[in-house]
Amino acid sequence: MIANSDEVISYTQKRLTIYKFLAYVINTLPDQEFTKEIASLKFDWVSETDYQDALDSGAFWLRQFINENSQRDIENLSTTLAVEWTLLFRGIKPGYGPPPARASAYRLYDVSFLTEFYHKMGLELARSRFDPDYLGCQLAFLYELVQKELDHWKNNNYQIVEDLLVKEKYFISTHLNWVSDFLNDAEKFMSTSFYKGVLLLLEEFIAEDVQWLEYVLTLIPNPLSDIAQHS
Repeated sequence: MIANSDEVISYTQKRLTIYKFLAYVINTLPDQEFTKEIASLKFDWVSETDYQDALDSGAFWLRQFINENSQRDIENLSTTLAVEWTLLFRGIKPGYGPPPARASAYRLYDVSFLTEFYHKMGLELARSRFDPDYLGCQLAFLYELVQKELDHWKNNNYQIVEDLLVKEKYFISTHLNWVSDFLNDAEKFMSTSFYKGVLLLLEEFIAEDVQWLEYVLTLIPNPLSDIAQHS
């Protein structure tokens, strides 16, 4: 899978792009500016990743959204997206949508422990309407971890990279283990191809990213110049 450090860096950059996109769209209540931006995307970066086959379902629905809405009035479309975003992620009321997209809505969960973990990693949540265990905040945190990882790959700080990879894997397995239950609930309430694509991409990407982290951790003890023989 990996031939050299340049390929590792390229692959990590692609992971960073997907985490950034997911965090952005899950943290943003759609308005006209957001909708114009989303409607102009081609989502080619999904098919350009090495995850191409695994992410096909999410990418298909995201592109379907563009095809369906290329001529649609932006004001009307932004209203539609805002209503669905609120229904899917904010937990309006039982039966109207899924529970809030928060870990504590699905698990016995110590939010203060999560906040302390953020703090230990040198990251603080800005004042926000979102709680620390909100899905978008957790994805934004992973984006920050992967950004740190990328920086240290570029500087050949492999011990720090290994520590960050372990933390990323731990965070996904410990703090995102509720997401599959949320996705099962949310599926019943999806109405646009956009959020169907977003949530399918999330599901597919998280599963693939765990496999990637397990794989790359087996390579870290080896000099990077020797990685090719293990690929």
